[in-house]
Amino acid sequence: MIYTKPDGTIELSGSGCCCPPGERGPGMHTNSTTNWWRVGDGAWMPVRYLNLMRVYAACADTVEEFVETVEKEQL
Repeated sequence: MIYTKPDGTIELSGSGCCCPPGERGPGMHTNSTTNWWRVGDGAWMPVRYLNLMRVYAACADTVEEFVETVEKEQL
């Protein structure tokens, strides 16, 4: 899901293994799904609380506000 804000985009996505969406790292892979977030075309960061991230992404007025909240709440 992509949330468009005046200063950029917030993206929440899932992966079918332990790697970020569209990437495949070295080593063994899990068969479980994982969730990720990123700002713009930046690096994917793991999501611990997907429903909470959805709420924050939807409610934030800007990408900057979203990132500040995620860092403050240590999500």
